Amino acid sequence: MKTIKTSLFLFGIVCFFSISGYAADFYDIDNPGIKKATVHLSAKKSSRLNNVFVSKLRKLLEQTLLFQNVSAKDSADYILEIEKSVEDKEIVLNLIGGPGSQVQPKYFGLRFRGTDSGYLNLKAAQIGNRLLQELFGIKGSLGSTLVWSNLEQRRKVMYKTPFGIPEGTEQVSYNMFTNYGASWNPDMDKIIYTSHTEGGTIISVQQLNPLRYKSISVFAEAGKASSPYWAPDGSVFLTLHISDQNSDIVQYKINGSPYAEVAPELKMVKKWTFNKTIETEPQISPDGAMMAFVSDQTAAPQIYLMNLKTGKVNRLTKKGGYNVTPAWSPNSKLIAYRGIRNKVSSVYRIDVKTGIEKRITGEDIDAESPTWSPDGSLIAFTGKPKSDSTDIMKIYYMLASGGEYHRAVKTSSQISETNPRWGPALQ
Repeated sequence: MKTIKTSLFLFGIVCFFSISGYAADFYDIDNPGIKKATVHLSAKKSSRLNNVFVSKLRKLLEQTLLFQNVSAKDSADYILEIEKSVEDKEIVLNLIGGPGSQVQPKYFGLRFRGTDSGYLNLKAAQIGNRLLQELFGIKGSLGSTLVWSNLEQRRKVMYKTPFGIPEGTEQVSYNMFTNYGASWNPDMDKIIYTSHTEGGTIISVQQLNPLRYKSISVFAEAGKASSPYWAPDGSVFLTLHISDQNSDIVQYKINGSPYAEVAPELKMVKKWTFNKTIETEPQISPDGAMMAFVSDQTAAPQIYLMNLKTGKVNRLTKKGGYNVTPAWSPNSKLIAYRGIRNKVSSVYRIDVKTGIEKRITGEDIDAESPTWSPDGSLIAFTGKPKSDSTDIMKIYYMLASGGEYHRAVKTSSQISETNPRWGPALQ
């Protein structure tokens, strides 16, 4: 049967023609040994910008941990060839199977509105994400936003980095406080976080997309609240400190835009916990049905689940004496968290229905503060390899199924990177 070659341009949006039976090994979160797909990537026309674009795309594909670049076509599972040129403001990509493959070719087009390095990175990320969707059945998180804190001059300064593009890192917080623990609003354009001042902690809101340098205090009573979490319905859950041995979880709402209010303040909606113990780190599931939180009601911190419709509470983690920092997967089925076993701090994940626990990081690294990528395929965390004799923490990431880990943020060796929070996917 004759193959018809067609290309489609939608002003920079990548479009594939659907051909059944094309996807190969789908990503399985329970399979840490999934084989990487080998890819041969090249451009028919050698030009300066084509060479730059090919280099960027090769780098980004390997950042997914699911692709491996190869130089020889005969050893590739897939061959991706670029026709035309970036200089012409449009390219056509030809994706075919490697030697012996029975899959049919696909052709797709991409238009360019610019040619600067940052713009080319984002276009390469779009292509990488689409390849992940076609070949592994996941949406891809290349170019998605990761917010994190950088320890500078004895305070934590917040930054944001597009995943896979560390050169796109940009400073977020410009106040003189220590800032950490960001949570994204449902529209994914603002964050709420804890700011530590001389008088104690306050709660701040800041717009990130587009970035506004000024943060707005929405809970100014110093030392009374921490661990804010922006729920899917737009409300905010906080840890309210009653005493050194008692804290409760309280739900608030934000009236309008914090930047439009003369004196913006969170308004209390409902108190959710009433024990004479410490309840903290509220995390609402993406479907809005459940709240995960940490409580020391058994004399050791454990993760609990509350049904937000019935108020019923069940203990989730039942192994180990220290389980904290719960983080929901995007599909609301799993929770990643930090657990300490045999003096090793590791990232675990647990199925909220079955209670089955799986260790994600190995004994060769101390890990904490996990966060999921928007497509659920990756987990980023703060860690320090056992081989590292310094006290410097760095942010790493790995497949949510486990396996090898890599640096997610690239700073100098003397800078600690902490508190990663994954945000919106690249559009």
